[in-house]
Amino acid sequence: MLRPSHLFDALYLIAGVFFVGACVPQGMYPEPSDVDASVVVSPPSRPRPARGMRRDMGVSLMPVPDPPPPQARGPRPSFAPVRSDVLLLLDRSEVMGESLVCSTPSCPTRWNALVALTDYLAPSAALYRWGLALYPSQEEPCDVSDCVAVPLNSEDEIEDIGEVLVRMSPGGERPLAAAMRTLLDEQDWAPLQGSRSLVVITGGSPTCACEDPLDRECEVEAVEAVFADFVSAMPNTRVHIIGVGVDDPAEVRILDRIAQAGGTESADQVFTMSRLVETVKGAIGQSAPCLYVADESLVGWSLTVQIDDAPVARCDDSNCAHGYLLESDDMLRFGEDVCDRLRDGEGHSVRINPL
Repeated sequence: MLRPSHLFDALYLIAGVFFVGACVPQGMYPEPSDVDASVVVSPPSRPRPARGMRRDMGVSLMPVPDPPPPQARGPRPSFAPVRSDVLLLLDRSEVMGESLVCSTPSCPTRWNALVALTDYLAPSAALYRWGLALYPSQEEPCDVSDCVAVPLNSEDEIEDIGEVLVRMSPGGERPLAAAMRTLLDEQDWAPLQGSRSLVVITGGSPTCACEDPLDRECEVEAVEAVFADFVSAMPNTRVHIIGVGVDDPAEVRILDRIAQAGGTESADQVFTMSRLVETVKGAIGQSAPCLYVADESLVGWSLTVQIDDAPVARCDDSNCAHGYLLESDDMLRFGEDVCDRLRDGEGHSVRINPL
């Protein structure tokens, strides 16, 4: 049953709604037909995270760590090769006074060619540490008491070796076995960081090792034995035998046997000055340095490395063969394949530039 109080409340509510609707200012709520259809209202954008913050899967904001500060670096480093050892063992016997083949009326002797050789080696001299040994000594035909003329651990350069050779002249026999034994016993072989080459240049087959000077087989066996001992004691040393003006087939075969005892297939035979220079350069080039050291720390520095103007990439793996590896903060080593390329005997330019 509807009570009078209920009726009064309903009438009061209706009157209030009508009054509010009547008081709305015209235009406050436009009609739909009055809205410009070209206006596109975008939804409100989400607030951007503050600098140094990031969204975490749209759920929470986490701080982004600041990048590490750049490493402090010292003075600009420069590089130098770890010099390889080259020991020249030269025959100064009487036969070295004979002339080489040439196209001029006056040809240099074999000995003069060896003296001039040092000038041709000078451009690449900084890559190597030089030593010089001679046989025989100047006192007796078969003596080797003064065999080592310039030790490897001296500070002498290739020019100093040339000056030693200028003061000498050919004479005596070819006591190669005794000279090799002296080198093995008396030369101060420093610990090897780089590579090492022994280059033997001779004018004929060895003598002085046997009682019968005509017993060539005895001479060869004596030299083969000492070369075998040398290779066993110095396994990382490359041995090169070069005959100068040797045209006797029997002597050529003897030199080949000696080369094989030293670990190579055969001896090289040269008859001209140009061929001598080419052969010695090629032999020495097989020990070109593959290790370079910086005079300052490389921390904070990046490098560009080029060989013959071609870029060489850095390796992160110690087994990498095609690039270079930083072994420490001041040491760079080329990989095996790159090193083989440097040691092909052709001569190459190496540039290492810190940036």
